[in-house]
Amino acid sequence: MRLTAIVPCLCALAAMVPCFLCMFAGNKPGFMEDYHMVTLNTSRIGHNFLVNSTLVPAGDNILTDVFRNASSSITSSINSALDSLAAELGLSDFYSVHLLNYCSGTYTTSALASTTAPRSTITKNVTSCSRPRALFHFDPTAALTRSLNTTTSGSTNITLSTLHWPTELSTGITALRIAHHTAFTLYILAIVLAFLSFLSSFFALFSAGRLSAALSLLFAVLALGALVLASAVVTAVVVRAADVVSMYGYRVSVEAKRGGRFLALTWAGSGVGLLGVLWWCGEFVVGRRGKRTGRGVVADEGVAQPASQ
Repeated sequence: MRLTAIVPCLCALAAMVPCFLCMFAGNKPGFMEDYHMVTLNTSRIGHNFLVNSTLVPAGDNILTDVFRNASSSITSSINSALDSLAAELGLSDFYSVHLLNYCSGTYTTSALASTTAPRSTITKNVTSCSRPRALFHFDPTAALTRSLNTTTSGSTNITLSTLHWPTELSTGITALRIAHHTAFTLYILAIVLAFLSFLSSFFALFSAGRLSAALSLLFAVLALGALVLASAVVTAVVVRAADVVSMYGYRVSVEAKRGGRFLALTWAGSGVGLLGVLWWCGEFVVGRRGKRTGRGVVADEGVAQPASQ
């Protein structure tokens, strides 16, 4: 019986947990919302139009009437830090992207989450989440358009074109679709391989042979490889998406926040998987040394001693 196999067995289980959490975070309102990949802060969207609308004659800008009617309430919102400019347009304050879906909602402390209040005092109030689905990819244009279509702003029909939404932003995020799908596939593969690693490590508890240890090491290495690749791909997606929003989103006062907790979770799983691999490697090293030592003892005992005179 190999009791030392308990450690890699537990490592395999521990590596699966972050994979599941990364996949299902945000699958319903309030469930691990802080573990998002990227969050779009749209609470200030159209703020530049609010400033410029006072310079545009009535009827020349479709947003003029909306902002003129809402100016007093928005000014009050800014002063009291309670309401959101995005609400005047029918948009959510934020759109948080997860691996299988996205969620949206409002900021409970401040509409202008990036300037009027410390970030530590701002909390999310998730109002809705899209239905989780495999091979999901976030399309900001479709998400914001859906919000605009479900909420009316006075008697006007405001679209993203009206807000001068930068097409480069949507194009840049949509270009990450394949990478997003790849990350999902790798997480599934990592879960399967980690489960096989757990099973092989469990059976290795009752077998002292090298074959069971070699099989366990193989599955542990494969699971680690899949999880590291998934973590690397999803990190690239998060960084690139945030950079694209920062590059083009300033035109309409849209910001992005990287999901630091999500990245920490997925790389923590990789670290646990690495521990399991290193443990099995140590088992092989110790096993070989023990075998060589045993051979040396047998050889010494087999040497004939000269007869005493």
